[in-house]
Amino acid sequence: MARRPLRWWIAVTVLAVVVAAGIAVATTRSGPAGGPAGDRTAQQSAGGSGASSSPADGGARSATPTTGRLVDALDVGAAGDGRTDDTAALQQALDGLSGGDGLELPAGHTFVHSGVLQVRTPGVTITGGGTLLATDEQASALEVAADGVTVSGVTVATAHTSERWAAPQQTGIWLNGHSDVTLTDVTVDGSGSAGVFVQGTQHFTLIRVTVRDTRSDGIHMTDGARYGVVTDALTENTGDDGVAVVTYLSDGAQAGDIEIVSPHVHGQTHGRGDSVVGGTNVRITDVDVRDSAGAGIYVACERGEFRTYVPSQVTVSGGTIDGANQDRMVDHGSVLIYNGQGQDALQDVTMQDLTIRDTRASASRQVGLIADDGGPLRGITLADLHFTGTGPARLLATNTDDLQYRATGWTEHGKPVEE
Repeated sequence: MARRPLRWWIAVTVLAVVVAAGIAVATTRSGPAGGPAGDRTAQQSAGGSGASSSPADGGARSATPTTGRLVDALDVGAAGDGRTDDTAALQQALDGLSGGDGLELPAGHTFVHSGVLQVRTPGVTITGGGTLLATDEQASALEVAADGVTVSGVTVATAHTSERWAAPQQTGIWLNGHSDVTLTDVTVDGSGSAGVFVQGTQHFTLIRVTVRDTRSDGIHMTDGARYGVVTDALTENTGDDGVAVVTYLSDGAQAGDIEIVSPHVHGQTHGRGDSVVGGTNVRITDVDVRDSAGAGIYVACERGEFRTYVPSQVTVSGGTIDGANQDRMVDHGSVLIYNGQGQDALQDVTMQDLTIRDTRASASRQVGLIADDGGPLRGITLADLHFTGTGPARLLATNTDDLQYRATGWTEHGKPVEE
């Protein structure tokens, strides 16, 4: 990535666990094509629940109903008044749960914590409409470090951030390995690093997760994260990429087999909208990217200190990129496929059925197939791209002779573009 905020580590069906009165009800949820962010709670579809073409099919899992106690945090010593430090009471409550139990953070209450909170018991649920408020930006995370954990309906916030930090403990929610983890209707409001950091987790599901005002990525999946489904996520004003699948060679395991359905990425300080940097077998559908700093869609391998794997088998299909590449110091255009290593081929990437509107006109191109040192780009498909509004006059730019691509069905202002 252009800027690396931390040593990024991290990757089924779309089965959510919605807890009410201590009973978890499994539902399938996803967002249909073109659905606006304002309609997120009403959107439903099959969303990868067993379709053979889904990258996450190998990770299909069944949700486990909550069968034990539902413990109210207010009944076990937490004040929830937005002032008292509840760190010790909350951690004791979490450690006191058994598999099948849930911890409720009641709506209307704010639970202050000054250190990382760890969920270490498998099969538990954290639920309720309450807020976890971190007062230390360097120890802000809710860390999920057990299998079969569900977090539903809570808000995770950081009171103040002074700079961009570089550790997973400084994120909003940290999925630290393990498997069968579900986040549903969760909001991350402010973080010194990423909002949701998925580090090597297997078989994970994120449904209707909202992330806003982070110093780094909104949702970041890395370090061998696999078999994940991200459905109907919303990121707003993030410090870097909105939704990202990233793997550095130093991670040792490539992230992939991830499906991202209806991601809504609205504005950022730096970075790109949806990005795949070093991931494999990633499918992104029904994109909604608005006012990205760099490219709306970015698929790349990178060199240097933070050298990445080479991505492959990446498909982006359907949706809209609106107002891409707002940062005048970055020349990306709306879509950038970039081989920054100049050695191994970046290959098998498909962009199709995208409406691209009002890209910054002073960018040098709309779509870039770019490689350093003449690096190979092969098996690239660019089909049914539709350009409207303002934007650069040049629709496609390439700079390597080792290039195999196909561009079909393009239109500009409703008129066919010569192939």
